[in-house]
Amino acid sequence: MKPETGHPFADLSDPSREEINRIVERDRLYRRIREELYCNSRYDRFFSHFEEQSVHDFIAYYAGRKADYLLNGEKHLREAESAQLYFRHLAEKYFWEIQQKKLFDLQCRWRAGEAELPGIEVTRDFLVEEFNICSSSHVAPVTPAELHIYTDYLQSDMYTPESHHDRWQDYDYFSTAWRAGESAFPKWYVFYDEAIGRADLFSLPDLKGDKERRYLSHATQNDGRETPEIENLPAPIERPELKPDFRTMEFFVSTFEDKTLSRYFVAMENDSRDGERKRLEEALHILQLSDSPVAVPESSDWRRAIIAAADAFRRESLVTSMKEVYAEYRLRLEAGLGFVEDADAALVDMLRARVTKYKEAILHGRRTLGEPANYRY
Repeated sequence: MKPETGHPFADLSDPSREEINRIVERDRLYRRIREELYCNSRYDRFFSHFEEQSVHDFIAYYAGRKADYLLNGEKHLREAESAQLYFRHLAEKYFWEIQQKKLFDLQCRWRAGEAELPGIEVTRDFLVEEFNICSSSHVAPVTPAELHIYTDYLQSDMYTPESHHDRWQDYDYFSTAWRAGESAFPKWYVFYDEAIGRADLFSLPDLKGDKERRYLSHATQNDGRETPEIENLPAPIERPELKPDFRTMEFFVSTFEDKTLSRYFVAMENDSRDGERKRLEEALHILQLSDSPVAVPESSDWRRAIIAAADAFRRESLVTSMKEVYAEYRLRLEAGLGFVEDADAALVDMLRARVTKYKEAILHGRRTLGEPANYRY
């Protein structure tokens, strides 16, 4: 049925109207869920155990995720029943790890003063850019050679399903772990550098970061007013932070939500729990997706044989799907069509707000030191 004359969406295509309606519905759900979390006393006892600001952050994050579960959970359940869609979904998600590596390399060079990136003012801008990777103007399009390196990585001993990260641009996290002698660097980053025979750009000096830490240390008020909030600076708190990690989310969903939403949660979230039983259950599920027989290697332990067979099938299917995703990617580039970011809007908004406060603290520190209140340092 054609839209009525004078309707605000009258000139839009059906897909465009559907996307607008989806955004409007998500916003409506988000506001309703957020209000429920704040106003319903059934959550009070749980929230009372955690630091107040982290509760506000958790509510904003969870409201966005629950809205997504309600809007998209059923679709994800259906997709899990089809091998083609299952691996296509994974490939569409993993494809952008190629661009994350290129953006991280740029971040290393930018921190060392070797590159200028329009729109990047402070180091934490990269944390926001991570969620805009599909439309980032800072990285060149993926080349066939880069795709080939990534598919080689998927078939290498270095790759495991647990290798996928959720913090690709967190330079400070990688740096802290590296200084402590821990291995937190993404395996894909290591594989790429080894494949092209290049030294790790992470070894470049962090000139920008050093300057920002200096400015933050001087971000004080001489007139006694409260200083801008600076994330990650030591601050005494009596209660622990409420962090939206998988275990916390799983507990919250199982405690406060119904079984349907719990199924949506499992379908949409990446459960990275360890354990042979979990791996075996996942292996059997993956093998059931195959329409043809899958060879099982010889082994004295049938469980390990099943897991190995599923791993080989998964890698092969992912490589095939990655090539299909890349072909569509090239077509979209040639047609001038954009890409939809697969990121939670509420989480990105919360992150932007934190980066804004971080920038305010940087400028305040520069003013305290008698330097220009800008980001050219």
